[in-house]
Amino acid sequence: CRSYRFHILHAGQEENPQPGARPVRHRQAHRHDIYHVILYTQGEERFLLEGAAHPAMPGTLALVGPGESHCFGPYDGGRSAYLELTFSLESDCGSLRLPFRELLGLYAGSDLRSVPMPVQLPPRQASILSGRMAILLTQLSRAAPLPWYASCRTILDILSFLIEEVYGGADAPGAAGDARLLRARQEIESRFREPLMLADLAAGASLSPSHYLRAFKKRFGL
Repeated sequence: CRSYRFHILHAGQEENPQPGARPVRHRQAHRHDIYHVILYTQGEERFLLEGAAHPAMPGTLALVGPGESHCFGPYDGGRSAYLELTFSLESDCGSLRLPFRELLGLYAGSDLRSVPMPVQLPPRQASILSGRMAILLTQLSRAAPLPWYASCRTILDILSFLIEEVYGGADAPGAAGDARLLRARQEIESRFREPLMLADLAAGASLSPSHYLRAFKKRFGL
């Protein structure tokens, strides 16, 4: 199968411990065929990933793919909070089970370097990612939801951030990225009399605005 449907399973802000909850050391980690983006925002705790306890503090990022064991609650029973985006990719053949890095490599159109998880983001990067995830939560929680493409654009911004800032990837756009940039240039040339918005052009090229600017300049020199 080559066509998969993107499903948001959960997006929210989790605070631990919940009333009556036991420390993670008294619970078992679990695994499933879904993807997690976890960004810790408060506390100094630990969480479980692939059988090991890792520090969790503001700016700690964990990308967890299908089949990887995990438990994000506080390992030592302290307090912590994190933003979460959980999604799956489904087809008639079942769930996609690629590692997170390989999935992002497909979106980027190139192989990405290996980055052990979790990673500690610098404050600037943590602020950018938490801001984008907060925007998504707002879009998904409106009483009158925005059109689906608005949330899709924000999800694309989040994935683009992970590709560019975490994996340092895709500065060379590759064949697929090059075709997108060519289409973007053609759109600019055909609509140059109109007030064009950077966000719209970047979305049309399936890139974040910052990545779009760098890739466009590298490809066309301006």
